[in-house]
Amino acid sequence: MNHGDMNHGGMDHGGMDHGGMKHGSGSSQCAPQMLWNSQIADTCVVFPAWHIHSPLQMMLSCLAITLISIAYARLLRYIKHTDRRTINEGYAPLPTENGYPTLGRMSLPNLGASREPSPVGTPTMYNPRFTAPPGRPDRRTRGIRAGLYTLTVAISFFLMLVAMTYNTYLFGAILVGSFVGHFLYEEIDYPTGQGKGLACH
Repeated sequence: MNHGDMNHGGMDHGGMDHGGMKHGSGSSQCAPQMLWNSQIADTCVVFPAWHIHSPLQMMLSCLAITLISIAYARLLRYIKHTDRRTINEGYAPLPTENGYPTLGRMSLPNLGASREPSPVGTPTMYNPRFTAPPGRPDRRTRGIRAGLYTLTVAISFFLMLVAMTYNTYLFGAILVGSFVGHFLYEEIDYPTGQGKGLACH
């Protein structure tokens, strides 16, 4: 009874140790890192479902992150163009007299006049089209602009979360996408000359 029933046949060898717990699983889990790393296997990108197991998956993930960064730069340019089009559609050009814009009967200052910046909405020799102070656009335009702004916030925070994996390859993909996107789509924004980067929204 002692040797045959309990020790060898029942619990030790067949039940728990060899069959049940130790060798049955084989599934990998996400391995989050809080320090700079070059880990490939078991790296998860933002979501548990985006689980990297192999170098090929890491390459494809880096490509996806690069394309998202480029798309972010393209979206910022689209928003700039949309704002310019909205402004252009909202203002009427001044009437002209002898080729110079006029305001009623009064002509604008001549070329020898002071070139100090004028208040917003005042017609100038450099910006003769805009004659009215800026106002609130209509509800449809505000809805479109709010949706585009929300999209930029979502993408920028998503890329921030990717950077917080502290993974060399994923962080490098963000940098490559930022460089390519800025090279392709960024425009000089006068008077500051500065564009909007990925670090803010």
